[in-house]
Amino acid sequence: MPVFSPAPSLRSGAAALRTLAGGLLLGFGFVSAMDAAPTAEGAAWVLPVVSTGADAPRAGIPGAPASALAPADDAAATPGAAADPGIRFARWPHVSHGRLVFAYHGDLWIGNADGSELRRLTSHVGTDQRPRFSPDGTLVAFTSNRAGTNHVWVVPVEGGDPRQLTFHPAGDNVQYWTP
Repeated sequence: MPVFSPAPSLRSGAAALRTLAGGLLLGFGFVSAMDAAPTAEGAAWVLPVVSTGADAPRAGIPGAPASALAPADDAAATPGAAADPGIRFARWPHVSHGRLVFAYHGDLWIGNADGSELRRLTSHVGTDQRPRFSPDGTLVAFTSNRAGTNHVWVVPVEGGDPRQLTFHPAGDNVQYWTP
């Protein structure tokens, strides 16, 4: 069943949502303000700032040590490559099935939920963002502009060639998988 926000149109300042077959919730328009309600097995985490003193701000993933937030100005950088180990400027992190997936410098990275054993999941000149694990943990859905407009793609958690799921001219953004 399609899911829509309370707003009747995009002009009202809220996002309209719809569900693809298979339970992947998509957003149109102003989707950045929309967050999925966390569930026990598929929580969407926001990295909370845990220190704002004279030192660099620090953020932590629940259950993992806090990491300094470093400027994302080195496109060749690898998460955790600096002296202070940890994930640096991970965007749109999602934890499920003991794994973590996030966007970093336009690509998706995946590893253990504690941030260990990170590896690049996608590598493309376009921007991959908003990753979400499938309910069974075998796929990652994400938004990418690799075909020009933002569309929804999926890739197996083991890696491989991403597969495009949406094709209309307006574009789509991943929100979360529905049960």
